[in-house]
Amino acid sequence: IHGHSGGPISVLGWQLAHLHNLPFIETYHTSWEHYQHYFPLPFLFNVKMIKKLNGFFINICDAAIAPSLKAKNELLRDGVKRPIFIVPTGISPDKFDQKPKGYLQIGRASCRERV
Repeated sequence: IHGHSGGPISVLGWQLAHLHNLPFIETYHTSWEHYQHYFPLPFLFNVKMIKKLNGFFINICDAAIAPSLKAKNELLRDGVKRPIFIVPTGISPDKFDQKPKGYLQIGRASCRERV
């Protein structure tokens, strides 16, 4: 079973995997500590606690997927000991480097030309 970024649905997936003796893999997408202000009662969840909870959850999974080396390193800093596999999102930045800079392009005319 595969979960994404913690939260209640991932916890449910982990419980189902555990109940049925299936492996559970979690994909880590989000550095939750950057979204502390959205948590219910955010003053109860400081950055250190959020990172510990994240590390704890990943450590009870069978493995983790990180979309980048940076995300993998964040998990390692959070104390993750489980295998972490890097699976990029599949977007090639090279395709975007060749586009004109500055204005958003729409069809053949730029936004500036349409205004």
